[in-house]
Order: sequence, then C-alpha cells, then structure tokens
Amino acid sequence: MEIINHIMAVSLYPPAPVLSDEKIFLPSASFRKQTTRVIGAILLFFCVYLLLLGAALAIGVGSMAAGIYILTLGINGLIVLVSGGLVAMGLAVIVFVVKFIFAGKKTDNDHIVITEAEQPELFAFIRRLTEETNTRFPKKIEISPDVNAAVYYDSSFWSMFLPVRKNLIIGMGLVNSVNISEFKAIMAHEFGHFSQRSMKLGSFTYNVNRVIYDMLYENDGYNRFLRGMAGLHSVVAVFTILASKIARAIQYILKDMYKLVNKQYMGLSREMEFHADTIAAAVAGGNNAVSGLVKVSVGGITYAKAIGMANEMLPDKKITANIYDNQLLILAGLVDKYNLQLTGSLSAVPTGLWGFDETSRILYKDQWASHPTFEERKANITALNLYVAPDETPAIRLFANPDALQQRATRLAYAAVNTEELTVCPATEFAAQWEVKDAAYTVPPQFDSFYKFRVPRYGDWDFDAILASTPMIPPHEIFSEANAQIATAVRRNKADIQTLEAIIAGEIDVRTFDFEGQRYNSAEAAALKQQLEQELAADTAASELLDKQLFCYYYQQNNATLDYYKDMAAVVNNANAYTELVNKVIDLVNTFYGQQVPIEKIQHALRAIRESHNEALKTSFRESIDKGVVTAEWLKQDLAAFIDGDYQYFKDEMVMAAEVNHMIHCATSLVHAWNLYEYSQHVAMLEKLALAVPEAA
Repeated sequence: MEIINHIMAVSLYPPAPVLSDEKIFLPSASFRKQTTRVIGAILLFFCVYLLLLGAALAIGVGSMAAGIYILTLGINGLIVLVSGGLVAMGLAVIVFVVKFIFAGKKTDNDHIVITEAEQPELFAFIRRLTEETNTRFPKKIEISPDVNAAVYYDSSFWSMFLPVRKNLIIGMGLVNSVNISEFKAIMAHEFGHFSQRSMKLGSFTYNVNRVIYDMLYENDGYNRFLRGMAGLHSVVAVFTILASKIARAIQYILKDMYKLVNKQYMGLSREMEFHADTIAAAVAGGNNAVSGLVKVSVGGITYAKAIGMANEMLPDKKITANIYDNQLLILAGLVDKYNLQLTGSLSAVPTGLWGFDETSRILYKDQWASHPTFEERKANITALNLYVAPDETPAIRLFANPDALQQRATRLAYAAVNTEELTVCPATEFAAQWEVKDAAYTVPPQFDSFYKFRVPRYGDWDFDAILASTPMIPPHEIFSEANAQIATAVRRNKADIQTLEAIIAGEIDVRTFDFEGQRYNSAEAAALKQQLEQELAADTAASELLDKQLFCYYYQQNNATLDYYKDMAAVVNNANAYTELVNKVIDLVNTFYGQQVPIEKIQHALRAIRESHNEALKTSFRESIDKGVVTAEWLKQDLAAFIDGDYQYFKDEMVMAAEVNHMIHCATSLVHAWNLYEYSQHVAMLEKLALAVPEAA
C-alpha cells in the first residue's frame, strides 16, 4: 500500500526547475540586514524593560519596606492605613510590570486535523516537498474552510527559548482554486517559512507585543484591583492613585518601544515573504508561484461571493451542503460571462473578476505592511527566471474523499450558525438563485464602461431643459474609447484623494511617495490633492454631460425611452428621500450612542425620533415592501415587526435598548436594500434601452 501511494504521489508531483546556483535558498543580504535590525530592536526593548522592572521593583520593595517600618513607630488607625497603602502601592507596581510576562495565549483554531491514514496521498506529496525544501515535516496538518495557507505554532514566553514544532494550515477554499503546480508553489512558500530561523524572532516579537499590548490595554483586572483598594479608605486611595500614575509613566515609555519593535519586524516580515517566494520559485517554477498568488485572489473573490449567497439563504432557513461546489459554480459563471482564461500561468487577476481595474497612481513604501505588494512579489519572483510548465491537474485530486472533506469544511464555515432547524438547499436551487442575483446586477455589455457600479443623478434632471440645450452627437462618439475611461478616472481619483487625505492626516506614515513616476514629499500631498480634486470635478462634469447626451440620443431614436428615464428618476428620488430620512435618525442616535451623556440628552434624542420620524419610517417601510425593494423574507419580517409595534424607546427613566437597536437595524438594512434595488432597476432600464435602440452600440 505504501509503494502504491508513493507511486501515485510521484505521478502527481510536478517537477522542479533546473537551478544554476543552489545559493538561491540562502537568505538575501537585505534579509540578514533586517534580521539584525529586529534583533537590535528586541534587545533594546529588553534593556528598557529590565530598567523599568528594576525601577518598579525598587519602588515596590521600598514602598513595602517603608510601610512595614511605619508600623514599628506605633500602631493607630492612621498609621495602619498609611502602612497598608504603601504596601498596596508597592505590590501594585510590581504586579503591573511582572504579571503580563508569563501570561500565555493559546492559539484557538477551529480546524480539521487530518492524519496520514486519512490522507495518504497528500501526506506523501508534502513529505516529498519537505525533502525538496530541506525542512521538517509539520507537527500537524489542519484544514480550514477559507482561502488561505499558513504556518503557525502556539507562542508563549517559553517558546522564545525552547524549540517548537510548526503546524501547517491548508484552506479548502484555496485547494478548490488552484492546480497542482500552483499548490506545490504555495506549499513550498509555507515551507520556506518553516526553514526560516528568523521565525523565532516572530515569537520574540509576538511576546514583546503581547506584554506591551497587555500593559497598555488589557488592564481591566488590574484597574478593578486598584478601584477596590481605593474604596477601602481615602488614605489608601492616595497610594493607589500614585501606583496608577507610575503605571501610566511605564505605559508612556512602552508605547514608543511598541512602535519601534513592530516597524522593524514588519520590515523583516516582508523580507521573509520575499525569501519564501524564492523557495517556491526554486522548487515549483516562478511562473507557477506568481500564478498561485493570482489564483489565491481568484479563490478569495469567488469564495466570498459563495459565502455571501450562503448568508442570504440563512434567513430562509436554508444552508448549503458543500460551499466549494458553489464556489466553482460562481467561478464557471464568471469565466463564461467575461470569456476569461484561467489555465496556464496567470500573471494578473482578470479584470472581470475584480469588477473593474484602476490602479492607483500613488505609490509609497508602507513600513507597517507585513507583506510586500503583489507587484513587488511578482517582480522578485520573475527576476529569478525559473520556469516549469504548469500541470493543470486540480489540487483537490491529492485529497482522498474530497467531497466528504469539503462538507466537513463547510460545516466549519457555519460554525457560528445554529443549523438545527435549517434545511439543505439543493445545488440546482443555489445555481438558480445565483443566476437571478447575478443577472440583476450585470450591466449590458454596451454600457459596461459607463454604468458599472454607477447610477447617474437622474432625480436632479430637468428632462425638457436637457433636450433643449444638450448638443447632439452620434453614438460612436459617445461610446468612444476615451469616454469609456472617464468613469475609471472618476473612481481612481476618488480613491487617490482618499489616500492623499490619509497621508495629510498622518494615518499613512510616509516621508515621500511617488505619483505617476514623480517623487513628492508628504508636505506636498495637500497641493496634489487639490489638483486631483480639480481633475475629479472636470471628469465628473464630463461624465454627467455624456449621460445627458446618451439620453438625448436614445430619445431621438425612440421617444418611448423618456418614460424609462422618468421612471428611473422616480426610483433615485425615492432612494435619496429614504436615505435622507435615515440620516436624520442616525444623526440623533449619534448624539448619545456609545457615549457617556446625561440621561436627559438621551431622552431628548429618542423623543425626537419617536415624535418626528417614527411614522415616516413606518410609511417608508410599508412602501419599500410594496414596491418590491425588499426581497429577503427576514427583512420583511423585521420591518413588519416595527410597523406593527409602538416603540417608545424610553420608559420609566430607562432606555429601551431592544427597541432602539431594532429600529437602527431595520433602518440601515433598508438603506442597503434600496441601494441594491436602485442599481438593479438601472440595469433593467439599460436593458430596455438596448432593446429599444439595438443598433446604438
């Protein structure tokens, strides 16, 4: 049996490229340099921490000694209180700097642990790969439901010094998305991490982070202890306040250490990714390593869509037995719709899967990023010039009883859901529901570059004035390549302006950045933002003119199209009116929600919602159900409960939290439903236009 499995594993094991230099497996100079920096940062932390620990011990021991000494001077109530306060302060300071060191946090993974007896072919494949990458076989191999692959181990104080076996996680959503060559590259990347001694620095960094983070933020128990001591007597309270101030001084110093250690480790983490990519290219081919990265994105997109559909089925009390069948069905539909090519070695995610593709013109080195960008990783792998013809065998072929394993992984995806009263949705029913949903939001091809993810502000249009003043142009000029890029330019500029705003606000911590190949200082971001805002205004105006020219053209060809536009304008106005109503309600809620404010202010806001907006919400809820805006049964039921209820929000000097939360839930859920309805109605209008004037495009 072992011989058979070995032969099968060899037959399903893609070859490695021919290497001209075995030194490719060694860490780069930049890798070693960044490792030195991390070691220096960690050593500096330990030095600072030891100084703080020594100072805290001195203060603590001194305080306790002083408290004990005071008792020798005589005993009365005040002396006992002062002595007890000093001892309590000393203990509190010592506990603060010591208690977080040895606190362990076990990694809580809800995964499927598989064995070699269950999956002999997969284990044979991985054993062969560990030999090729010169790494140890994983302690455990686990299956997760999502699209990922990772190395991990339980990190604690002692794991910084003692050897710890690493575990391998394989995401079933990933396996479902890649061929066997890409799978080999992805697994080799993870074994590249297995071979990195610098992963030990990850354990040090993790524990440094945990100690500092706990000192900074996880202090509920410690604060309760201080409050309890302070409550004993006002004299003791004075000493607990002093202990609290000492703790805050320690926190102040450690905040800077937290930034230093993490910034350096993020740099090392990026180098570790580059090195692991090199290992992947060396044993599986650079083309397959890049293609594997692309397929991870492809799998993530389709898995997210499958999960989204599964979530929409839950209110109807239905679940899917195998989410991965649904993932492949969605992928097949996208491949067919956009005529995509997903075989061979891919170097970029097809734009049809992303929905649209506009690369930001702003480039900067994110010192806090744990991974390099895709383009950086692709350039690093491509430079190695290692090619192996891809084996298109699906990676799932390595798994025994794949359907049963996928069903187990699917149950993990539903781990947070009580499935006892739910029924399994047949695959054919899921396919039909997805086809209807997908069609409702798919813009006809001739309008794709104009109206994908966009609905013009038809509600603001004066149709007679537009027909009287808008210059007529032929359709080939409207649908020109240059005009097709305007919507992309609008989206791209909006995104770039947000990036510049983050740089200006310091949320993106960079000294310089590149824009269209030119280097800028962060101080120049404001001027560049103003330039992009002017571009955005011009592109928006051009886009709005095109919308109106398109309307005039269709009206000229077929006057009946005016009714299509007017109906759409009514939908946009209704959606805007409802959004405006919800914004007024949310503005009132925001005056108190999640804040410590006087009860009178809360009562005033809730009274305003009840008296000024409750009936308008009920009317909007009824109309939305009647118009078909709401399709999900769960939302219909929730809206009906609000309509039939008489929500007070505030009663007997108490906030009726259940009523407030249900109102917010209904109001915001319906905003989302209106957004989807508006877009689907626009798609329907465009389909009518295409039928009314079929020769336009």
